[in-house]
Amino acid sequence: MFNTKYLKIKNKKIFLASALLAFLIFLIPIKGYVSDKNPVILVPGIGASWNWDKMIGKVFGDSWGFFPGVHIYDSLIGALENAGFDVYICYYDWRESNGDTAFSYLKQKIDEVKAITGKDKVDIVTHSMGGLVARSYIQSNNFENDVEKIVLLGTPNHGSSDMYSVWEGGIVPKNWGTTYKTMLDAYLWYFTHTTKNTASQYETIHQYIPSLGEMMPTYGFLEVLDLTGSTTSVSYSDMNVTNPFLEDLDNNLYLFQTRVVASNISGIDKGTVGTVTVEPAPGGAGVWQDGEPNPFPPPRNDTEGDNRVLDSSVDLINIFVMPAPGMPVPPSLPTEGFIEMDNYRRGSFSDTSHTELPYKSIAEVIYWFNRETPTFPSPFPQPMPPAEQPITLIPDPYPEFEDSLSFFFTDNVEPKIIAPDGTYIDTSTSTIPFAEFDTPPGENGPTIINIPNPQEGEYKIEIEGLNDTDYDFAVYYADDEGSQIEDFSESIGEGEEQSFEIQLDLDEIEPIETSDNFDINDLIELVKQDYLEGLISDDVNCTDPYLNYEKIKEDYFNNLIGVKMGFLDENRQVCLKLKSFIETDDNDYQSVETDYNILIKAFQENNPDY
Repeated sequence: MFNTKYLKIKNKKIFLASALLAFLIFLIPIKGYVSDKNPVILVPGIGASWNWDKMIGKVFGDSWGFFPGVHIYDSLIGALENAGFDVYICYYDWRESNGDTAFSYLKQKIDEVKAITGKDKVDIVTHSMGGLVARSYIQSNNFENDVEKIVLLGTPNHGSSDMYSVWEGGIVPKNWGTTYKTMLDAYLWYFTHTTKNTASQYETIHQYIPSLGEMMPTYGFLEVLDLTGSTTSVSYSDMNVTNPFLEDLDNNLYLFQTRVVASNISGIDKGTVGTVTVEPAPGGAGVWQDGEPNPFPPPRNDTEGDNRVLDSSVDLINIFVMPAPGMPVPPSLPTEGFIEMDNYRRGSFSDTSHTELPYKSIAEVIYWFNRETPTFPSPFPQPMPPAEQPITLIPDPYPEFEDSLSFFFTDNVEPKIIAPDGTYIDTSTSTIPFAEFDTPPGENGPTIINIPNPQEGEYKIEIEGLNDTDYDFAVYYADDEGSQIEDFSESIGEGEEQSFEIQLDLDEIEPIETSDNFDINDLIELVKQDYLEGLISDDVNCTDPYLNYEKIKEDYFNNLIGVKMGFLDENRQVCLKLKSFIETDDNDYQSVETDYNILIKAFQENNPDY
């Protein structure tokens, strides 16, 4: 997808006098009155919060905010404020255990908000993993009865099958969706490049992001393949890797029922990972202790979810529908719409994804926080229509984009990105629609630049050195079905200017359909065998004088499948593509299918009679 071309380095040695400009910003709601409503705290989902000091482990003097490009909560926050609520955001280090976050971030925020507003209680609206943070506090022995109402949006109360690949394999699946894939890949890239971490991605995730393991499912979702191609279901209790965090929450779930008034909302009709088919487990510690997925990434094979969390995993209705002694069993619940009882409301929105849910649920959130708890509670849940609010209360949603182009820079450089149409973004100005940057205070910190819905064509990267230093940067493209990253390591002097060009060609990531029945596993095995015999280099920079492009073309691929390589001459380094096959043993095989399709297309174009 990327054709990278190093253009020029200007050693101008421009010494710029710089003055330190410090800003102290206090984000405290300023109103002429104190609202008579409970203040509302928003607890966002995994990856949405960002702080350079915390996430990278260096001190830049940064403050918390949303990760660049995260705007899924904008309309919800605006609507709540329009409805008369004071809204506060509980940013948090989403890598930590949710049990720890409940006190190191949420409880501190609750105490802070109570002190500012003079209120004894708060209401909480959560999204995704934020609901597990809130439940951890509410169900703890240290709960101080200072939360009255809560709304859970898409919370994986029983886990998410989507977490299997990340936790058991250390791989962020290519079909994980643009937003979440970009956030997690960005963190892993920065952590590796700023700390010089040499551990595997699996080890890094398990050591530094335990929260991911706390979203592993507690329901049965694995299907194990046998030699005949048949599958056998595996119960949760028989898995090697389990989720004690959610088990503990489930063991005292009654505390959640009795301590707060809760609304629980999900999205449905979006393809979501339900069951995961795996090869038999290899045994021992390390990756894939319960079996490697086949196919990979696991397909989104269940429409009863929001593409991240199954509707059944969100559900907590059973704990709230408990008939009193002598009372009849409650009637069956409606399969769609909403139900409501004294202290609980449950419902789902059709055709709604995980990231759309906060906007779709705005009227429900406002309704629940304004609702008075009935004096005479209903013994059974009653069918209810979705809540309605005047449209004037709800701001327009921020546009959702299907893809994005990001640039990651380590510290000590000043970057500028110029788009194909001449618009640009740097660390102070952007003329590219919806493009954003994030960098900590001061002049020498790292920088993220995010361009949603990027134009195709040539992007120019201009970099100025702030010190004499080595630095790294990466170009990262992601859409809902795939991603690609290109890494660069350079040296630069203070005042020196460097320039690069990146060609973004989205056509190259389109799947190539073919009727060819060549076995991809056979191809991988052939490549791996030739690599073990020393016939293929893993020199991804193509500097091996004994393995130039012509030699690979003539001696390897022609013998393998008769490809003349004409198609691959266009903006591709063949030795780089071979690397992705070779890394299969290291679980970095997600680009194999794409490369295989390219080979097939090359074969067909050079053999039209095939």
